[in-house]
Order: sequence, then structure tokens, then C-alpha cells
Amino acid sequence: FLRHWSEGIPIVVTDLKMQGNWGPEYFIEQYGTTEVTLEDCETEVVWPSKVVDFFQTFLEVGKWTRITKLKVSSLLYTKSTSSHGMQDWPLRENFSTKLLELHKSFAKFVPCPALVLPDGVLNAALHYPLNGIAPDTGPKMYFAYKTVSDDHHNGSTKLHMDLTDAVNVMLWASPDPDKQPGYALWRIFPATSAPLLHRFIREECGFTGPRDPVHSQCIYLSPNKCELFFKKYGIRPYTIRQYPNQAVFIPAYCAHQVG
Repeated sequence: FLRHWSEGIPIVVTDLKMQGNWGPEYFIEQYGTTEVTLEDCETEVVWPSKVVDFFQTFLEVGKWTRITKLKVSSLLYTKSTSSHGMQDWPLRENFSTKLLELHKSFAKFVPCPALVLPDGVLNAALHYPLNGIAPDTGPKMYFAYKTVSDDHHNGSTKLHMDLTDAVNVMLWASPDPDKQPGYALWRIFPATSAPLLHRFIREECGFTGPRDPVHSQCIYLSPNKCELFFKKYGIRPYTIRQYPNQAVFIPAYCAHQVG
């Protein structure tokens, strides 16, 4: 694993055996009355809801009218101010306490625990100075409805880049209306392509803002845009279909998006 990982390419680990049932029914039963916020992945419109409402619709395959993800309002702090913003539910600081059984199960089955877990000896976060501000390395969860992979829709997660290596494990996915297994569609760009991506987004995607084109997380590259990027620079993203009980390892500085 470490030999391939040192090459800076994404790695997929399959056939994970996780204890417990972590489908929608579990979250409805345990957290159904919890108040949350839902966000439209395409318009970024938000509205109040409850966990039960999100997951009931989650189970109704083919009946979704919006590509929605589960969020929660929380205080975000900077050096001088604080403000309310949207974060994934549950909040990171609540994961190990409110979802204790899931947290324990994750720690037991996740691949390469020495590299991944907060107390893993190969995890740089473990060796961060005690008087420093350690980076937010999770774990955390993410819930979203299935999207449409075409040139007219955004995915559930827009193009962005993490400053640390990351692993994403899929616990559950609803089948397609034709009963085929559901999956998440990843497009992961090599870290070396970052300067070209910045240029491409400014030239071909109409990005004119002062912020960073990737870190702003406001762009989703459609299939046609990915093909145009290949024609201009000869680089294709790693395209991965992730199914339940699979883990996707993403190297730091690899821009990626999820459909």
C-alpha cells in the first residue's frame, strides 16, 4: 500500500467488513427528531428540516426533486470574529460522542489504521505540537442524494482540494430504479495538474472572483469540461465508481469532486 501511495495516486480498497447497520433506518430511529438544515447542491438554497425527513426521502428512489445534502448550522471562528455557517452533520466534535457505536466500528474496520486513525503512529496529526492548533482531520460524515452525471447538473460535492491526505468510506447507497447498485462518482485530478486547473477554470468556466478557483468550492466540472481539459492539457482525472463497503484514499493537493 505505502509503495503505491508514495506515487501520489488515489487508491481504492474493496470488500471492507464493517460491523453494524448504518443505513437510513438507523439514523431515522436514533436521530430522527434532530433538527438539521438541508442544502440544494445546485442552487445552495437552504431550509430547516429534521433527520427523519431527509432519510425518508432518501429511501424513495427516483422521487427526489432536489439534489440535497444534510448540513447543520454552527458557529465558525476566525482570529477576530465569529459567524454562523453550514457544516456537515453531525459536527466533527460530536461524532465520537453522539455516534459512539459508529465511531468504534469505523476505527475497527478502516484500512491502514496506523495511517488513518487520529492515534495512528503514521498520522502526522498525532505528532502535532501540543501547543499548536491541530488541523481538522475528522472523522466526519456526509449524506447526499444521488445526482445526475451530465452537462446540466452539479454533483453533490463541487471541485475542491484538501491540504492533507484523506480516506472516504461509503457505508450505504440506494440502488438505481433499475435495481443496479448505487455508487458515488469521483473525479480526482493529479496534484501536479493544480496550476493548469486554476488556469482552465478562469479561462473556460467564467471564474473571475478574487478567491482561489479551487478552494472557493464553487465550480463543478461537467463531463464536457473534463474532456476539454484533456484536449487542452492531455490530463484526465482518475474516475472512480465507489460502491458501499469501499474506501477511496485521496492524496493531499489532488483536486476532486463527487457526483
